[in-house]
Amino acid sequence: MMNKLKKNIIPLIIVLLSLIMMATRVSHQNKSKIFAGDVIEYYLYFPAYIIMGDSDFDNDLENVSPLKGWTKTSPEGKTYFKFTMGVTLLNLPFLLVSHVYCLISGTPADGFTDPYAIALLLGSIFYLLVALYFSRKLLLEYFQPLVADIVILLLFLTTNLGYFVFFLPGMSHVYSLAVISAYLYYTQQWYKNKKVKYLVYTGITMGLIFLIRPANMVLFMVFVLWGCTTFTGLWERIRTLATNKYVYLIPLIIIIIAFPQLLYWKVQTGSWFFYSYSNESFFFSDPRIIETLFSFRNGLLIYSPVLILAFTGLFFLKNRLKELHGTVLITSLLFIYILSSWWCWWYIGFGNRAFIDIFGLLAIPFAVTIEKLLKLRNYFRIPMALALLFLAYLSYFQMAQAERNIVHYDGMNRETYFLSFLNNKLDESYFTKLTSPNYSLAKKGFRSNDDYDQAMMDEIIIMNGNEYSTSWSSCAPRYYGFAKHGDYSQKLDAGAEYSSTYADTIKNIFVTPPDSISLSTWFYPIKDSTDLFFVVNILDKDSILLWDARPLRSFQKGKESWQFAKVYYKWDKQINPECIVKLYIWNRSKEDIFIDDFAFSMNY
Repeated sequence: MMNKLKKNIIPLIIVLLSLIMMATRVSHQNKSKIFAGDVIEYYLYFPAYIIMGDSDFDNDLENVSPLKGWTKTSPEGKTYFKFTMGVTLLNLPFLLVSHVYCLISGTPADGFTDPYAIALLLGSIFYLLVALYFSRKLLLEYFQPLVADIVILLLFLTTNLGYFVFFLPGMSHVYSLAVISAYLYYTQQWYKNKKVKYLVYTGITMGLIFLIRPANMVLFMVFVLWGCTTFTGLWERIRTLATNKYVYLIPLIIIIIAFPQLLYWKVQTGSWFFYSYSNESFFFSDPRIIETLFSFRNGLLIYSPVLILAFTGLFFLKNRLKELHGTVLITSLLFIYILSSWWCWWYIGFGNRAFIDIFGLLAIPFAVTIEKLLKLRNYFRIPMALALLFLAYLSYFQMAQAERNIVHYDGMNRETYFLSFLNNKLDESYFTKLTSPNYSLAKKGFRSNDDYDQAMMDEIIIMNGNEYSTSWSSCAPRYYGFAKHGDYSQKLDAGAEYSSTYADTIKNIFVTPPDSISLSTWFYPIKDSTDLFFVVNILDKDSILLWDARPLRSFQKGKESWQFAKVYYKWDKQINPECIVKLYIWNRSKEDIFIDDFAFSMNY
């Protein structure tokens, strides 16, 4: 028994730390924050099909406030979702348990209460453990247990993986990592043992790879490349696979698993195969490889520097594991090229999150480097161990900063990186130094960045002062006994997390495009800290060109007093004047807070 514990001490430590983190996040995290951004788009299938039972997603879906703006309209005139259904499928057991609990306990069973958020957290942790389990099993085929354990521990502690498990569960990456790690292991087992069951498992994982994130189908090449060291060997491999009748189980299984998604596309769009990303695309002639790896805007090796060891291992892999050198090198380089060719090469979030999907593959060269380091003398190993401990601390510190938007999801640069490095004592001037990409131009293939603007002269001001009826929609003002000006203000809370929204086409707002627009408001916080955001949302029909949320926390000085906040947005003068602009305030915390004189202005 003791020997078994000793052999599995690192996996047990990871499980224990995961449970501790889970308990911490459940007790302290504002669960409503989970249902935002891409998480919503992966999650849509559950409330739509399981809770509403509406395959056409007519009106009910749009009436659920967290889902507004996240659906698109197909050529058939029906609603469709941008992302595929794989994440929802893998989370289904956890979500169903939460749904039953809500029905029994009387908790609102709408898909967005705390039990559903906890289900996403539990699902993310479960698939994290699955991912590390299969990564370790694969490494044990080639390395000593100590090497394998160190690698999975470092992936867990020193990369951005933890952020998308504990801080932002529900994103696709940990699910892709779990399935891809299993796929790599079963591929290896097939070539080692030639048992049909491993072909079946490989086919299942390949089907799930498609169902979670179709772009990752590029990894299907690994099944053919595995163990090939020459072009002659590769050609012989293709011939061998083509003549093995059992290999054809793989495409059959993939089609069976993919069929629900294909059927969904057929029903909702009229096509069996449908590109659901609308005007988002790759620019293969202009890959941003250097920026993808080294930019302060989510560069992989800036926010997960430990992975330098993994890339270093690619140089040593040929001598250590010649049979895998070509497979790992070609696949890794192709994956980097594809990721860096995407219009949004910075992959909004913390660190370049898209690489998480192939951590199971990068674990192989990572292990080669760790194996070499373990052979060094103690006076080299001890400083290296201390450096790795520091990287673990830095990783958690920056993840906590990312949750507070100090390490910004798309606005980091060299100056703000070093200003915020191990430093949370930042004043409001810090946020003026952030730089944000121009999303509309990026989608057209431009890679420019625009500064967050500082003070400019206001030319035209449109205000909702709450004193009379205006063109601002929703969240009616009321008399609460106090306001900054006049008698009326708006209260944002759990029942109304969004302020009045100003929405109109650009051509109706101004004739001459401004240099920038600014949003301002007076706000009255009840608590010491708020989670309030100004939001600018620009829509081109059903496509979101821009969704930019700027936090107000840097403007808050205490509580229970009226305070002023104002932010500036650089205006892209090339935006189609037929596009719709939506401006509002989002109370993400859902804590009670009052606002008055919410206004926007055009600056020339």
